[in-house]
Amino acid sequence: MATQRNRWGATVLALMALGALAVGASPAGAADAPAGQAAPDFALKAFDGRNHRLSELRGQVVLINFWTSRCGPCRAQMSALDALHEELGGNGLALLSVNFDSDPERAREFIASHGIGFPVLRDDGRHVSRRYGVRGIPRLVMIDREGVIRHVYNDHRAGRDGEYRALVRDLLEE
Repeated sequence: MATQRNRWGATVLALMALGALAVGASPAGAADAPAGQAAPDFALKAFDGRNHRLSELRGQVVLINFWTSRCGPCRAQMSALDALHEELGGNGLALLSVNFDSDPERAREFIASHGIGFPVLRDDGRHVSRRYGVRGIPRLVMIDREGVIRHVYNDHRAGRDGEYRALVRDLLEE
């Protein structure tokens, strides 16, 4: 009985250690687009009908957020990013938002009602989202002026705006 309990305890500890390693191993949380690697290029059409290609933004710090309109933290992050874009957009910051709502009208309504001032792109087939390892949302990817992924956030929490701002300012100063 004691041996069985010890095995169970060892198994639980091993699983906890593996979980901690998985969480701490990479801020990107996915092999598709980890921090430190070149950001995969893509071209998507925005809700306003214009096409946007990531590689055309080389030389700027780029933030890409992946979201859907049904996600509460996604909506909060969009508002925080819109404020950041308004503050630093003229200083070399570009922001692209990638939406993959099954009902594009919901996203269109959100964009209009919140006056989002940066391009919101449609990823209907989720091809770009998959290339960036999006499994949970929201996902925020910060890319430096050379096109290298520097930071990846797999969620959004209240009060994180200051952290985003500090990291973006650091990237802008490089």
